[in-house]
Amino acid sequence: MENDILGFESDGLSSGVEQSKETQEKQKAQSQKAQSQLQKVQKDEKKAQGDDRELFEILKKFINNPYYSSLIPDITFLLSHSIPSRAILAMIALFYPEASYYISQTISKEKDFEMMKNLHKYETLTDFNESTLDASLRSWITIWVTFMETFLTHSTTSTIMMAKFAKQIQQTYPNEINDVFTHFLIFFFQTRNIKIQKNNAVSYSQYIQKNLIKVLIQFLENENAEDILRDIENISVDNLFGVK
Repeated sequence: MENDILGFESDGLSSGVEQSKETQEKQKAQSQKAQSQLQKVQKDEKKAQGDDRELFEILKKFINNPYYSSLIPDITFLLSHSIPSRAILAMIALFYPEASYYISQTISKEKDFEMMKNLHKYETLTDFNESTLDASLRSWITIWVTFMETFLTHSTTSTIMMAKFAKQIQQTYPNEINDVFTHFLIFFFQTRNIKIQKNNAVSYSQYIQKNLIKVLIQFLENENAEDILRDIENISVDNLFGVK
C-alpha cells in the first residue's frame, strides 16, 4: 500500500533491489580483481626498480667510456623508447663486462662469466668465417644468448615488463631492435679484430631475436602475463568506483 501511495509498484521495487545487488556484486568482483592485479603490479615494480638502479650505475659508466661511443645512439634509442632496463642489460652483456657480471651473479652462473676474461683476439684484422671462428668466441656467444634468455625469464624479473618487451621486440620495434642487435654483434667482433659483413650480422641477429621471442612467449604463457595485462587494460575506472 505504501509503495502504491509513493508511486512505486511492488514488483518494480523488488526488481530494482535485485538489480542493485547484482551491480554491487559485479563491482565487488571487479574491485577484488583489480586489487589482485595491483598486488602483482606492485611486486613487479619492486623488481623493476632494482633493475633500474643497476642499469643507471652500469650505463652511467658505459656512456662515459669513449670506447663505446659508437654505440651511444643505439643505447639512446633503447632508453627513449622505454625498452625495459633488464633487456638493455642483457643486450650489452655481449661486450660489456659489468653487465655480464651482474647477470651471471643474478642467475648464479659466475663460472660462465670467466669465459669473457679469456676471449681470443686475432693479431691482425680477420674476415669473419663461422667454420674457423675461435672456440672461445663461439662459446661466449652461446653463453651470452643463454645469459640473455635466462636473465629475462628469471624469477627476479618483472613479468609485466617482459610482457611489454615481448610486444616491443615482436610487434612495435622488431626492425629497430634487430638493428641494435646487429650493431652490437658487429661491435663485438670488431673488439676481437674480426670484420663481419653486415648481412651476416643481420642474419645472426634475426636468429637470436626469433629464438628470444619464443622464449619470452613461453615464459609469459607460464606466468599468465598476457591475462594480467589484458585485465589491467580492460578495467574501467568508472565501473570500478560505481560511477556507472
